[in-house]
Amino acid sequence: EDVDKQIATDMANAAREQINTFTQQLVKQSQKQLINSVTNNVKQKIVEIRVLKDSLKNLQTTYGIFNPATQSRDLPELLTKRKSTLANETARLKKLKQYPQIDPDTVMFVEARISGLNSEITELNAQIKKFSEGFSDVELIYRMHQLL
Repeated sequence: EDVDKQIATDMANAAREQINTFTQQLVKQSQKQLINSVTNNVKQKIVEIRVLKDSLKNLQTTYGIFNPATQSRDLPELLTKRKSTLANETARLKKLKQYPQIDPDTVMFVEARISGLNSEITELNAQIKKFSEGFSDVELIYRMHQLL
C-alpha cells in the first residue's frame, strides 16, 4: 500500500501523461505515413495517366480513332450509304447511255460523280481497316484511363 498518496497520484498522473504523449505521437506518425502513402499513390496515378494520354494520342494519330463509339457506328453507316448512292448513280448512268439525245455533259457529270463515289468508298474502306486495326488498343486505353 502507498505510504504517501500524493506521490502515488503524481506518479499515476505522470504515467498517464507519458502514455497520452506516446499515443499522440503514434497517431501523428501513422497519419503522416498515411498522408505520404496517399500522396505517393496520387503522384503515381498522375504519371500513369500521362503515359496513357501519350499512348492514346499516338494511337489516335496512327489509327485516326478519336471517338471509338461514334466512329464504330458512323463509318460503316457512311460506307453503306455511299455504296447505295454509287449503285443508284451507276444504274442512272447505264440508263442515260441508252438515250443518245441526252446531253453529253449530263453523262460526264454522272460519270464524275461515280468516280468521286468510288474514291470516297475506297477511302472509307481504308479508314475502316485502319480503325479496325487500332480499335482494341484504343478501347483498352480508354478503359484503363477510366479505372484510374
